[in-house]
Amino acid sequence: LLGLAYKASTSDWRESPSVKVAHLLTDAGAEIVICDPHIEAERAGEFASRLVDFSDRVLSSVDLVVVLVDHPEFVPEVIAQHASLVFDTKNHLSGVGFSGETL
Repeated sequence: LLGLAYKASTSDWRESPSVKVAHLLTDAGAEIVICDPHIEAERAGEFASRLVDFSDRVLSSVDLVVVLVDHPEFVPEVIAQHASLVFDTKNHLSGVGFSGETL
């Protein structure tokens, strides 16, 4: 999951729709990792152990990338180059060439 915060460039994740998505996915049996450069592990509560850095290695190692927050640190070209399947809820990759699948 790319983003846990309530909105871009913030660290506040209280009442964020991303939290509900994270819970629904884990309840359905998905193993999730979360990238949010604005949220420190010590402030991430139940999600602290799931936080990872935004990197090409992480993007290429997961089955699905879900863009939930359009943080500027989430470089669309990097996502497009390394992710094989993307569900972009923010239209963050708009205008970027992508050869994988989109949902």
